[in-house]
Amino acid sequence: MNTEFRDFDAAAAAVMKFLRARYGFGLWMVTRVIQDRWIVLAAEDDRFGVKAGDVLDWRDSICARMVRDDGPRIAGRCDDIPAYADAPIRSRFDINAYIGIPLQTNCGRFFGTLCAIDDLEHPEMDDTELPLLELLGGLLAGFIRSEIENNELERHNERFRFEAMTDALTHLPNRRAWAETLEREQRRSKRLGETTFISIIDLDELKAVNDRKGHAEGDELLRKTALALRYAVRSSDFLARVGGDEFAVLGVQCDSIDPEEVSARLRSSLQKAGISASVGTAVGRPSDSHTEVWASADAAMYRDKRKGRRVGCP
Repeated sequence: MNTEFRDFDAAAAAVMKFLRARYGFGLWMVTRVIQDRWIVLAAEDDRFGVKAGDVLDWRDSICARMVRDDGPRIAGRCDDIPAYADAPIRSRFDINAYIGIPLQTNCGRFFGTLCAIDDLEHPEMDDTELPLLELLGGLLAGFIRSEIENNELERHNERFRFEAMTDALTHLPNRRAWAETLEREQRRSKRLGETTFISIIDLDELKAVNDRKGHAEGDELLRKTALALRYAVRSSDFLARVGGDEFAVLGVQCDSIDPEEVSARLRSSLQKAGISASVGTAVGRPSDSHTEVWASADAAMYRDKRKGRRVGCP
């Protein structure tokens, strides 16, 4: 097995290839758990039709029972383990043998599993194999931790780089910076199974203010909007001015997010500043493209606009 890995993807592929050659099993996976979603980050499969990016139900899995200590990490015969014998996932996949190793990130936080299933029984498998499996699981967990930390550092450095791509009026990142950030976060989301959100904020009265009061007043409205939105977003969120009267927020590392709560927080800050705007938010799963998430957020914003909801009066 190659011991020099560029990143988590390369390490996961090498580990699964090695384990499959050593133990067999039709499917090896590295997974992430977010609430009830069991996200496949990497897969080595020739039997079950599972691939990276698939999302399964964590509650149905044998891994969920293993993590609760309802059964062992190695089961050569699943029928011998009551908690595994009746796992709902067995109605979808023909599972007769199982291996599962929990993966933890910083501070012992549960992340997901390194696991394997097979349609054949493996009575030869026992706990003497655990030290190697746990060692390789720890290796992958280390790569995951490093990837998360590197993503944070990259995001921090990108914010400084985007100072050269700033809207002169609001001092927010411009549309070019937004597009580059979306592309990078799309890759990060797919690699580590992260959930994101996009919010779109459209000023309702900018044209009217420009026409009635002049462009100086319109410019002041844009500056006030940028300031109000800065107060409403988290430090990890990416806020940009993406059009003449349009702003957008990209949220990352959102394991649990309610789009209506995000929109409500943005509306509240705008309302306090006396700004009239329409707001729409959509959540993106790792399998979603940011183009799809943008379209959903845009549709939500236009639904908000059609409702005639106004969060302020400029």
